[in-house]
Amino acid sequence: MQDNYKRGARTVFWTKITLSLSVVFIVLFMFLYRMFQTIEANPDLDAGFLTSGSMLLLFIFAGVCLLLGVSYSIQGLFWLLWMFRAEENLRKITHTTFSPWGAVLCCFLPYLGTLLHFFVFRDIIRHTESELSKRRTGDPSTYAPAVPMNLVIAFFVCGILGSVISFIGENRIVFLVSFVIGFAGAVCYLKALGMYIKEEAELYGIYKDCELRNKVDEVLREREIEKAASEIREIKD
Repeated sequence: MQDNYKRGARTVFWTKITLSLSVVFIVLFMFLYRMFQTIEANPDLDAGFLTSGSMLLLFIFAGVCLLLGVSYSIQGLFWLLWMFRAEENLRKITHTTFSPWGAVLCCFLPYLGTLLHFFVFRDIIRHTESELSKRRTGDPSTYAPAVPMNLVIAFFVCGILGSVISFIGENRIVFLVSFVIGFAGAVCYLKALGMYIKEEAELYGIYKDCELRNKVDEVLREREIEKAASEIREIKD
């Protein structure tokens, strides 16, 4: 197994940045939409005001779009790297439903990505918590809290519902409702992911401790064998 906590933490961080920029994007988009509606309905408005005000907002909006694209790309990269290693690590100690590459590729399928990632994420949570329950020792108060499956289900339901609503129509209200539902799902996913990477880190720590103990035991056995062999040689001599 390899340490995956940093990848997970970076994924959480960039997801927060992306969600924040998404809110700014929606606010500016709705404001610009309303402004251009006002311009269209009132052609007698001062042209100078419209030029300076609209151009400034358009430049800000373009900047936010650029930052959002960069943030989304970085977040997606860390997310894919994290998910691949999460599956790869679990495969070293148990059998998962999805392979590392299978999990990554499933999430790229158009329209089915959210549906399939729900099953991928639920699968790695269940296998991780199952392995933790077998390997944990010591004070339960030090254990990482379990991921509430309700958060994962809420992410799935909001993702599907937001996608369905977006196909109903193309008016502003439908777009806004779809975004709010999708945003709520993303927040649930972010919360579940933040809790899961702590469980993942705990399992990695237990695995490395066990690996270290096995190495120490092996060294001690080798020394005992060498000692026994040396004693036998002395007796023969």
